[in-house]
Amino acid sequence: MKNIPNDVYQKIIEIAIDLEINPDDLVKLIDFESGFDPQAKNPYSSARGLIQFVDKTARDLGFSDSLDLVTLHPTVKDQLQLVYEYLSRYYPFANSKELYLSVLYPSWRKKPLDTVLPVDIQIKNPGIVTLRDYVEKIEGRGKFKVDSTYLPAIAIALILLIIIISKGKK
Repeated sequence: MKNIPNDVYQKIIEIAIDLEINPDDLVKLIDFESGFDPQAKNPYSSARGLIQFVDKTARDLGFSDSLDLVTLHPTVKDQLQLVYEYLSRYYPFANSKELYLSVLYPSWRKKPLDTVLPVDIQIKNPGIVTLRDYVEKIEGRGKFKVDSTYLPAIAIALILLIIIISKGKK
């Protein structure tokens, strides 16, 4: 199992607190999309980077295309800020499914999991036919772990997240 550097996980926790999501869900999402490789490229589309930003998304974030995005933001920590900017557009998330689908096909993030994806999306994502396929592939991930010496800080951050969420529901 590969460790996530403490500074990267701290940034993930910050994003999770701001977006009121479970940091482990964000870890699974990034792991599935890129294996935490900020230079990852989908061979079937223009998608690149931690959450596989496509050219249109990169342009929406102010870049000329996805290559420009990863060139100007070559590290995990650099791209995590862009991940936050992107995901903020879809906040709040009712559950992890909505978080995940905000990356794959945002306009369908609230559809039933048995919904079949358009053929062009299936071609760009071999093996993923339904929304459920995508969610289950992400949920099945887990090859990354956090250095155990960092667990007390993570526990505190998760407690704070729970407090923030519970105050928002009152």
